[in-house]
Amino acid sequence: MSSYVSNKDFKKQKELEEARRSGKADLEVDEEGKEINPHIPQFIAQAPWYLDSKGPSLSHQKFTLKQEKKVAKIGKYYKRGSKAKTKVTKWRKGACNNCGSLTHTAKDCCERPRKRNAKLTKKNFGFDETIEKIDYDYDGKRDRWRGYDPRSHQETIKFYEELEKERKKIRSSELSKELETKKKKEKEEELEKERKKEREKEREKGNENENEKDEDLEQGNVQPYQKLDIKTRITVRNLRIREHTAKYLYNLDPNSAYYDPRTRSMRENPFEGFSQEKSIYQGDNYNRRVGDVNDFNKIQLFAWEIDPTNRGEKISERRLHEGDILEGAPTKTQQLWSEIQQRKKKILDQKRKANLKVYGGEKYLRTQEMDKKFGKVGTGYVEYSSTGRAIQKLKKTSVKSKYDEDTFINGHTSVWGSYWNDGKWGYKCCKSFGKNSKCKKIIENK
Repeated sequence: MSSYVSNKDFKKQKELEEARRSGKADLEVDEEGKEINPHIPQFIAQAPWYLDSKGPSLSHQKFTLKQEKKVAKIGKYYKRGSKAKTKVTKWRKGACNNCGSLTHTAKDCCERPRKRNAKLTKKNFGFDETIEKIDYDYDGKRDRWRGYDPRSHQETIKFYEELEKERKKIRSSELSKELETKKKKEKEEELEKERKKEREKEREKGNENENEKDEDLEQGNVQPYQKLDIKTRITVRNLRIREHTAKYLYNLDPNSAYYDPRTRSMRENPFEGFSQEKSIYQGDNYNRRVGDVNDFNKIQLFAWEIDPTNRGEKISERRLHEGDILEGAPTKTQQLWSEIQQRKKKILDQKRKANLKVYGGEKYLRTQEMDKKFGKVGTGYVEYSSTGRAIQKLKKTSVKSKYDEDTFINGHTSVWGSYWNDGKWGYKCCKSFGKNSKCKKIIENK
């Protein structure tokens, strides 16, 4: 339609529109033969100029509905993150330089960056992702759960069900352990009750047998320095038995060893200056120099003075007491001490063997065979008292030889070789120099 209209035509058009509205004239019909409502305003019924409409019609209002695209709704599902089943074996142009997949670039690749990428090696190509192009509607584009498969939630349910089963098993095992511990405690309580009953019986017996114990102590049947307390079941060390002399009575000289009455100890030797045979008691400090104390002191010096790291040994990674390894790791230091002593013995034996190889003289050394022939020195029977002192002194045994000893012949009371004079050997009893001769004293008596 042309945009220009004369006044007469415009008036006629207005009169026709009023007649149609009042129902005097027929209604206007569009291209499809449908009547057009005369009350529709002009700006809606009139088509725009760029459509080039040939007659009256309302089709321009329905244009968008006809041309509307097909859009997927919010419930449409697609496979999210799925990959193709077949793997690529050749390089393709435009693929990812890192993994060789065609569906993304190297910038968007989720694989670890390779030292030598797939473009260079042309091996180990990645799978192509399946990408579905779906046009969603307004709600579908803004759906946070788009592409989620609700069936995958069953896996999490199974996981937590198995977890609950394991918890029940652990709980049942803990309950069984608790029951066992309760039973053990009940048994221990029953045993303690029985022990208490036994102790009460022993206390009653102990009161009756006190007189018998005193008799045993006087006769020496019981150890003199220990006492068994029946009430506490602990061996208590007594200070002194009634029959023994007190420490302060050994030496009555006021300048002698000091006696501490509070602790009842005398550290110094009260018999200082006397021979060891006469000294019955040598002081409390004597025990610190006898027995295993010397070995312990040597180990203590070893732990203080010798650095074990210089020997290639490691006592403990963390010393519990700085500067005192013996207290921090006593068993380790004992092992290290014994190992070092063994090494010293081996080194000394090696040096001794090397000296014997160079200088000789092995046949003159004392061996086990010589001990069998001539006997061991220092062997004998010794008796000890209850205090630990030797009652009968050890007699020195003479070394036995393969020759007859102390056999007197021809009336002599001494052996030939017991007398020496003017470069000659003889008999001491008669001072004769003739070997195997008769004794001169016997001849003179005849």
